[in-house]
Amino acid sequence: MRRTGVAVNDEELESALRSIAVPVRSRSGQVIAAVNIAIPWSPEAITELVGLHTAALHDTARQLAARVI
Repeated sequence: MRRTGVAVNDEELESALRSIAVPVRSRSGQVIAAVNIAIPWSPEAITELVGLHTAALHDTARQLAARVI
């Protein structure tokens, strides 16, 4: 996650379950939470799913940080 800003789980914890997460950061840059989506298995490659959902996850994380922090 540190290198890309995205954490990915491709069936590592549960068969047929994938997830993508991004950090929610404080104004100082400290990670204080995360935004995650769970995706049931699909034929798309995990890299394609990351490409499809990462921008929306980062946008949501920024909105949460602006309201809560």
